[in-house]
Amino acid sequence: MRKGFSLLELLVGLTVAVLVTAALGGAFTTGLRTEREFGRARAEDTARLQFEDRLRTLLAAASVPGDLESYFIAPAPHASEGLGTIMQSGGAESLVFTARGLPPRSAYWSAAETDFDSLNALYGPQGGLTEIGISPTAIGDAWDATGPFLREQRPSDGDSSQGGFESSLAPQLLSLRFEFFDGIEWLSAWDSEGEELNRLPAAVRVTYLWNDDKERTFVVALPESDVTSQNPVGGGE
Repeated sequence: MRKGFSLLELLVGLTVAVLVTAALGGAFTTGLRTEREFGRARAEDTARLQFEDRLRTLLAAASVPGDLESYFIAPAPHASEGLGTIMQSGGAESLVFTARGLPPRSAYWSAAETDFDSLNALYGPQGGLTEIGISPTAIGDAWDATGPFLREQRPSDGDSSQGGFESSLAPQLLSLRFEFFDGIEWLSAWDSEGEELNRLPAAVRVTYLWNDDKERTFVVALPESDVTSQNPVGGGE
């Protein structure tokens, strides 16, 4: 009866073991790489969807123009270039409007002060008329932040050009444009202080460029607007 293994058998066994170990190690490394890439993609998608949800919430709260402190203004567009990529879609680059019923800013709840007077002195009355400004460049010092920028002022002071807290809307956002439905067609500008556009648009079409170089579009209906295809701007009231 033969006992033990020959040298050739040992070499063959060791070779097989090395090959199996190498294959398992490669599969493990590939799995880790795939998991990291999936995690990054998932985080990027989450950030993008959070941006969309935030913008939907702000636009849906737009208040009906009717006095000096309530307005919806988007200047006519011009050529826009963001981080080396020119955005071809039409639409206004900037938008400023007043909104009602927005939830309090997160800083309001996390502040050290606990009484309403102190909180309102710092952040303005929450839940009232808020001025929302969105623009490709900051009004104040942007420091290291990149646009487009979001500006919030509570309460609105009737001056649509300045005031409030300013922050980057989303670091991954390269370009942002708005179009407005007047009941018949999409317009690239809006001015509620003008004679023809003194109402809220029926909806806002948002086109944006994320840092994956993909242009995306979504539409937000404005609940307080009375503009419809049967009651368009210029043909109603």
